[in-house]
Amino acid sequence: LNFLDMEKTHGVETSMIGREPTVGGIIKMRIENCGDTEEVVLGNLPSRTFNEHILFDSNQMKTFTVHNNSHFTIEKRELVIDIDEGKANYFVPVDRLGSFIFELDDIEEECGSDGSWKHLLQSLSNERGSLSRGKAGIAAKKCRVEGEYIGRKRLEALNLLKDQIKKIESFNNGQSLPGSPRLSANIQGVEGVSLLHAAIQLKDDGSLLKEMMKLGADPRAKSQLGTPLSYTKQLLDRTTEKEKHLERKGQSVTAQRARCLQLKNMIDMMLSGDQSSLNIHAAEGNRKKASVDAAPKRLLTCVSEAELPAAGDIATVPKKKKSVPMTTQKGLPLAPKEAPARETSVSQSNISVCGPASSTSGSTSANDPKRS
Repeated sequence: LNFLDMEKTHGVETSMIGREPTVGGIIKMRIENCGDTEEVVLGNLPSRTFNEHILFDSNQMKTFTVHNNSHFTIEKRELVIDIDEGKANYFVPVDRLGSFIFELDDIEEECGSDGSWKHLLQSLSNERGSLSRGKAGIAAKKCRVEGEYIGRKRLEALNLLKDQIKKIESFNNGQSLPGSPRLSANIQGVEGVSLLHAAIQLKDDGSLLKEMMKLGADPRAKSQLGTPLSYTKQLLDRTTEKEKHLERKGQSVTAQRARCLQLKNMIDMMLSGDQSSLNIHAAEGNRKKASVDAAPKRLLTCVSEAELPAAGDIATVPKKKKSVPMTTQKGLPLAPKEAPARETSVSQSNISVCGPASSTSGSTSANDPKRS
């Protein structure tokens, strides 16, 4: 935190009569997910005498570390600076002045990958407080994540993924009746990223991916990352290039070679599983086609015959006009050999009939059999 610019609605003296007005507060991370809110306090702000502009020097600056990845974070994460008013010497909050809220995704987007500091500003939020206006200035930068943290989060995600697969298998095992609904592993998350994508990213040893393929996971399902198959090939190409780069520098490439072998096995597994799925679908299609071809032809024509209207119905004349009696405008059936009556307009320039309109000269007889 670098500085705070604040302006109170009624002035400081109104609420702090007889006391020296000071400001302090807390910095916290707020996580919102599906209506649930969790707050993690990162630390306290040093108390300062209230002023419209408070500048924090290097000794008073507070630096906090938070984890965020905009590509894979589902919940909404915010950095919240709550500003409180209290009494000097021993700061006790007596009034909430206001809050400044930074979205961690926005901070991540603004910060460069070179690790340099980026200065960001944020206006006072709309939450209730005594401040009428205000701005907060912070400095932020990206840091490398610790290896221990990556390993721990990877293990947590893999366990969650395994639990999901077990739930799908448990549900399917309980569906014993023919035609019962069944679940597949084609579950997609944010921007179409599937369970297969997750298993590949988490460096699964292959056992989880194999279970997903058995449950019908589609290696060609499209997403923002591409299909699982194309994504794995991209990872393989990048890992191979990194291996060559390290080899040229004389460094160890053991980890890269192991990862390349793992990715190749994943690709082979997806290709073989995809071909098995295609063969199953082709066999089912052939069985359906055979059952249709073996059906009596009478069944294939009954639908069109059933759609023909009965005599006396007011309906659009189908293509087989000879099988449907014509009707008058009142819905009464006409005699089989009797020509329908025509209505002639006053100008005798056009003649209207039941059916398609005819544009004919008035000199033509209305009872002309060709026109009927």
